[in-house]
Amino acid sequence: MKFFILAALLLTSSFSFAQSKLRYLVSYNPETRLQRDSNTQQIAFNSLFNIGGGVVLDRTLVKFEFSKFEQNSGNPTLSVNRQHSEYVVWLNYDIMNLGPATVFAGLGGGFLQETVKTTLNGATTTDRGNLELLAGAGGGFRAVIADHFVGSIEGRFIASQNFDPNPQAAFVLGLGYLF
Repeated sequence: MKFFILAALLLTSSFSFAQSKLRYLVSYNPETRLQRDSNTQQIAFNSLFNIGGGVVLDRTLVKFEFSKFEQNSGNPTLSVNRQHSEYVVWLNYDIMNLGPATVFAGLGGGFLQETVKTTLNGATTTDRGNLELLAGAGGGFRAVIADHFVGSIEGRFIASQNFDPNPQAAFVLGLGYLF
């Protein structure tokens, strides 16, 4: 985590020396991902909470995203609660400018962590997994909707050691404010 904060600060300070105007973006990014369902073992869509913030310089966006979801399974006697959190830095580059809209491609890297809480007859045990590496690639379409409001739609493939399936396809709808 400290590495990502330091990298963002270094990128911000190096961008400030450029002649171009540095802008900042904050966004809410509802994400849907194809994952194996813990109850049915079938591949299904899973929704993730996703927020982000970053810096924009010319055709480049460097954005930090935090994503999480939670799954519950079991019954009153035995239940399992799985919490999945991701910390990812995305580097998006505008490959085609269409006036107020752009087509972009991106690469991402970061970490994920799983926490599993098991309850058996009222006794609860919590296990927190190690940080695992995560990498992704994607592309999409981003447009300035009104003055500072930005909308985007993006497709991604994200891979990590214990993903099932690996890589996972993700669809992200971004709503942000650019200042």
